[in-house]
Amino acid sequence: MNRLTIWVIAGASGISTLGNTALFTGVVWIFVHGHGDVRTAGFMLAVCGAIAVLLSPGVGVLLDGPRGIGLVLLADFGACMVLSVLVLVDRDFGLTTLWIAMVTTALGGMAYGPGLQMLIGRLVPADRRRHANAKMHTAIRIALIAGPLVGGTVVSLGGQRGLLAFDAATFLLSGIALTVVCFRPEDREYLRRNRDMESVGFGDSLRFMIGNRIIRWVLIVGATVNMLTSGFALLLPVLAERNAGSGVSYGLLYSTYQGGLLLIAVALSSERTSRLAAAKDSLAVAGSLTLFAAGFLAAVMVSDLWLLGASVFLVGVGLSATSLFADTKFLVSVPEQMQGRVFSVANSVLGSLRPAGSAIGGVLAGISVLVMGGIAATAAIGCAVFLASHKPLDTKPTVQEAHR
Repeated sequence: MNRLTIWVIAGASGISTLGNTALFTGVVWIFVHGHGDVRTAGFMLAVCGAIAVLLSPGVGVLLDGPRGIGLVLLADFGACMVLSVLVLVDRDFGLTTLWIAMVTTALGGMAYGPGLQMLIGRLVPADRRRHANAKMHTAIRIALIAGPLVGGTVVSLGGQRGLLAFDAATFLLSGIALTVVCFRPEDREYLRRNRDMESVGFGDSLRFMIGNRIIRWVLIVGATVNMLTSGFALLLPVLAERNAGSGVSYGLLYSTYQGGLLLIAVALSSERTSRLAAAKDSLAVAGSLTLFAAGFLAAVMVSDLWLLGASVFLVGVGLSATSLFADTKFLVSVPEQMQGRVFSVANSVLGSLRPAGSAIGGVLAGISVLVMGGIAATAAIGCAVFLASHKPLDTKPTVQEAHR
């Protein structure tokens, strides 16, 4: 494994996220601005999310097959082909075309996320996975910040056809980048090892997830954070309205929040910080959750816009650090022969709880932001206290992990 592999994987992830974010943002704008129909846009996003949640476990089984990594390339090039056909053939670009484009992008993402995690798990030594994971998070955060701007700009300049063409181009570029990784001689040798591994059933993978203490607690922390951040996304405009009453202030708060997420991802992507908090993952995640809770609680209590911005930034810092430390522990704890199944099931579990967080957050934000902040801070601190006192994430790496 050399550094180029990590950079290429991170770059492919960023390119793919940029295309997906631009497409989803652009499609929502098309419905709202062009048709005055936000309800259909919301329903379309919900259906795409449901598809990913329901079908991801089956995709995980395929990823664990002898040539499972090839499914990632198929997802990229297949989605590029479908979108290209729509761009070249369809002249009307009606509702059906947008449905096909959105569902195609959602289907492509089901193999993509777990597949990239598998590539890191198989090509990057255990002691460098936090460094690699941070680089991927950095690329994703940059894409999430730039995606809405790019999507709106592409729709304004090129319309629906331009938006689909842009998404197809990002799938193509991502596919080419990952092809380079999969077919480099030194990386291909590592990937080939999976073909000779003993087959593991889906039931065995589920029992491993339930029985492994580290996996259980990463999922518990991830589920908690996903629900809280989904609610926080709805809380941001409420706080902006309460403190400044301006759409500009909401945009600034959102950018500040994303800036906190990006800063930690960049900091932990450095070679100098790749061993930070080694063997103390429970305390690292507990500390990160404490920052998250403090920022969340402060955000609902302060009345000054500058203090609100600092609180929102702290939420982003805590969330980013929590995700990176927990995700890395997850990567080094799952045996290679069941990574596809475990990563896919985990993505389904975590993804299914975001709508619940949005629904509950919307209700609580409508009742009282102080109540919402108190509940969120209590949940995060509760996880932090348990992690700090019981240290469920702190185990020595296995011999197999240490020599990857």
